[in-house]
Amino acid sequence: LHRRPPPPPGGTPRQRDRRHGAAPRVQRRAPGQKRRERAAARAEARRDEDGPPHEGPVYPAPRRGGRVPAGVPAAAPLRAGGADLTARARQKKDGLTLGDVLDEIHEGRKELLLAGKDWGARCKMAATAKESVAALEEGERAMYGLFTELAEGPVSGLLQLQKELRTVPAVRLDSPAVVLVGAPNVGKSSIVRAISSALPEVSNYPFTTRGMTLGHVDLSFAGSPGTAQQCQVMDSPGLLARPDGERNEMEALTLAAMAHLPTAVMYVMDLSGGAGDRCSSIEDQLLIRQEVRSRFPRRPWIDVVSKIDLGLWEDAEEKLEATIGDDPCIRLSIQEGVGVEELQEAVADMLGEVRVVLDAMRAAKASGE
Repeated sequence: LHRRPPPPPGGTPRQRDRRHGAAPRVQRRAPGQKRRERAAARAEARRDEDGPPHEGPVYPAPRRGGRVPAGVPAAAPLRAGGADLTARARQKKDGLTLGDVLDEIHEGRKELLLAGKDWGARCKMAATAKESVAALEEGERAMYGLFTELAEGPVSGLLQLQKELRTVPAVRLDSPAVVLVGAPNVGKSSIVRAISSALPEVSNYPFTTRGMTLGHVDLSFAGSPGTAQQCQVMDSPGLLARPDGERNEMEALTLAAMAHLPTAVMYVMDLSGGAGDRCSSIEDQLLIRQEVRSRFPRRPWIDVVSKIDLGLWEDAEEKLEATIGDDPCIRLSIQEGVGVEELQEAVADMLGEVRVVLDAMRAAKASGE
């Protein structure tokens, strides 16, 4: 049989400490201390991994710490720009930045944690179970009221911003795309409905399109017969004839889409005089056309005069020819079906040109790797 060895002379260290009145060698941890230590260690490791907080534009899907992940696709600048514009539009609405909202939520969280600890202590120190239950119910009501006062507004604002950020278009960089550009209320949305799968809102009001609307069309190109490729058709918010510094977030989103994506351009004009009654005259539309064309001179381009069933304003034809010169132009009426097939063929040709550019970009990337 194995016997326990006798204690050393004078007893064990714990017995000697107890006999001489010394403090115990092993301190018992407070309830929950080990869990709090583990949580603090994880938070510290997370801060070391993420580094300083991000102070740049809002990105729709950031890592912990707010930094844009490494290796994001090249289409990310459009998503980041759209998210940043969405956040700025939200700031104009209520005067609060995203940082302000997060600070309010953080402060409310601290107050709620302190109040929760206080009410938990009251429940624990109650003399009877009945008093403990009463303190619990009172604490629940007090905590709910405190949340309503301090955090309900900021949390609701953050959730609303999250919903708005979901509308930032998820554009595929590897798929050919054409973007429709023009002044408000010139018929862009009707054209998108006619030639693609998108169903944008169509109304006789300026700025009906409040964000990028993405539709798709399946096309077969030379070199890949029998294989259809899905291409993208983008309806963009209208542009006004004014400097960049005076443009709103919707106009900036249109220019961001053209700047960050290798797209073809369809510039849409309404020369009947209807659009000019509301926000853009014929002269303004032609000025916008010149500006956009000068910014993107190498893009596949087609000019479209929509709503020709309404007729043309006097001198509109002469002004148009003086502006576009020999560039191709399609006269279109969605209501009467005039020019729709011609436009579909022109769009297919432009998307084919964009596809060649994308193939060259992929080949150059592959050779570089």
